[in-house]
Amino acid sequence: MSGDNVYDCLVVGGGPAGSTTAWKLAGKGRDVLLLEKRQEIGVPVRCGEGISKQLLDLVGLERDPAWISSEMDGAIIHSPGGTSLALGPEIAGPEVGFVIRREAFDQLLARKAARAGAEVRVKSEVISLKRKDGIWEAVVRTVEGEKRVRSRIVVAADGFESAGSW
Repeated sequence: MSGDNVYDCLVVGGGPAGSTTAWKLAGKGRDVLLLEKRQEIGVPVRCGEGISKQLLDLVGLERDPAWISSEMDGAIIHSPGGTSLALGPEIAGPEVGFVIRREAFDQLLARKAARAGAEVRVKSEVISLKRKDGIWEAVVRTVEGEKRVRSRIVVAADGFESAGSW
């Protein structure tokens, strides 16, 4: 992670959305930096463990028992307001999905990003972000201190805990 070069894309957040974005962009030859503020990708698990089979096919992931806990043929989603929605094959399609092991799944996606050529950094939190002359400049807090990172594009995939004040 150097302040001298300009990445094609800075991806903030090493969850499924961030790691998949980094994987796909790096696979297209883009210079990608993926930052995760925690010390380990996928830990602690931050949200649900349900995923559709169709999504796996769409992004090109092979099904693997290392991160699949069980198959599901439906689900009931409960909202905080008390409303429920039942998703069975008639709504979600004949191949509904899987319950996954999020830690293993998230780490698989980050490894795929790294193997595709993305630079993956943990313990790296974006604390500010500004655009100047068409380039984004992020200040990143790392264990070595603050670093400056420049990028043409920023993908904020850091979820509900997003700094927001960048």
